[in-house]
Amino acid sequence: MAALRSPKPQLERWVRPSGIENLSLLPSGHVEGSSYELLSSPRLAELLQQARQQYTFVIIDTPPLVPVLDSSLLAGVVDGYVVVVAAHRTQRKFLAEALNQLEPASVLGLVFNRDDRPLLGYREQDYRHYFASARVAPGKGNSPGAQ
Repeated sequence: MAALRSPKPQLERWVRPSGIENLSLLPSGHVEGSSYELLSSPRLAELLQQARQQYTFVIIDTPPLVPVLDSSLLAGVVDGYVVVVAAHRTQRKFLAEALNQLEPASVLGLVFNRDDRPLLGYREQDYRHYFASARVAPGKGNSPGAQ
């Protein structure tokens, strides 16, 4: 990333408008050499500090954690991770391995994407078996207001 290779990283020189209101981008460009050097560089911390002063949220799009360990190098300069899980594609064992690589407190959440089920497909009947044992007949003392 050219911004990290410059002697004094200046965020405004490299940031580009995205065409979407309130969204700016800092493209990585072509990475020559070792990404390890760039991601462990003190210049990255400087650049991210500039971004934090200028933007409400700073999101870094990284390769998957399991096959590419570069993302774990960011642990010291990010507040947390949002893990993206692709429906029908991300294997559970890789998700588990990725989550085990991260400090539990640093996982801010999961994004489940590329699900091809229609939104209307998520109905109570799809989950009825999960709640069947929790349902109690009215008047049996387990209603929310019962003592």
